[in-house]
Amino acid sequence: TTLPPDNTTETTAPPPECKQFDAELVVPTVMLVLDKSGTMTANPGGLWDHDNNANTATIFRWKSLHKVLSAILPMYDDAIEFGSILFGSKAATSNYDQSACVVEPVPEAQPAPGNTATILATLPLADAIVKGGSPTAKAVQAALTQVLKAPADVPRAIVLAVDGPANCKANAPNNSDLFETYD
Repeated sequence: TTLPPDNTTETTAPPPECKQFDAELVVPTVMLVLDKSGTMTANPGGLWDHDNNANTATIFRWKSLHKVLSAILPMYDDAIEFGSILFGSKAATSNYDQSACVVEPVPEAQPAPGNTATILATLPLADAIVKGGSPTAKAVQAALTQVLKAPADVPRAIVLAVDGPANCKANAPNNSDLFETYD
């Protein structure tokens, strides 16, 4: 480096060499574990101020979750292999017994590219009154089984959307323990 008469720095070194390289895009597998329990539409417990605006009506948590999925999934439809599992499943009842704790043994939507329409089609409607307990542990286990089927070199994740504590404890000796003891 030399200083010309005007005291600015001048360099005679050549510019750095840019190298080209190839990178492979890896599409991750993500299982969405979605709470479809009765508390998502309980009145008033399932209602919430979704927009932090006292001048708008509260909505059920289920409707809010449905709207969020409908808005976000399409943005990543080709970039992430989404799958989903509901807890309780659509077969879950509002009975105070094991029938409220149903989780499908395989996800409602298997992870796949471009899966938004499939996932949304497996959900009850946004305005539906949903039923069931919160068999979160069963649903997470089913989701884990599914994501572990993806190749080991593929990023894998589980996203849990839940509004409260888990119940439907495995091997509960009675209905009280099934629902009142957190799993």
